[in-house]
Amino acid sequence: MNYLFSTERLQVRPLNSTDLDALHKMHCNPNVMRYTGDSPKTLTEDQENLAHVIACYTKPNNDFWVWAVERKSDRTMIGTCALLKTNPEPPEEQEDEIGYRFTEDYWGNGYASEITKGLLNFAFTKRNKTELIAEVDELNLASVKILEKQMNFVKAYFSETYQSNDRKYTIDKATFLARQ
Repeated sequence: MNYLFSTERLQVRPLNSTDLDALHKMHCNPNVMRYTGDSPKTLTEDQENLAHVIACYTKPNNDFWVWAVERKSDRTMIGTCALLKTNPEPPEEQEDEIGYRFTEDYWGNGYASEITKGLLNFAFTKRNKTELIAEVDELNLASVKILEKQMNFVKAYFSETYQSNDRKYTIDKATFLARQ
């Protein structure tokens, strides 16, 4: 298996077609999707989404990376993490954003904190990113708490796209590495 990076308990790899059931279990759950700005997905929607993500892996100059997060102990896919470009206009205002999502069965185990730190390290040391952002619905208290610890708060704002009050966080490479 070709892992991109690992943490104490987790390992990250490209998604593949055999991940459909685990991905759908996560995406069809309204609790998981509550703060994503999206609704629960049908199996067909997840099939199409998974095919799109896998196709992006070989796309020249791809800037949309979503990967599987597995537990090392049993190689169970428990979620996803992402590194992508935001899409504002003009394009020169794009930012590198991180994200994660976990199946509800695995909430409350510290996996999101662990993967956030691992993803920041991977993006800065292996993908040569100089600054990263994360955005979160202010009602997603668990993720707000994680980002408060690992990144720097920038601003609170109303997201027209998702119709939610969001919080934006950022961290640059030098600050992240100095904290390690």
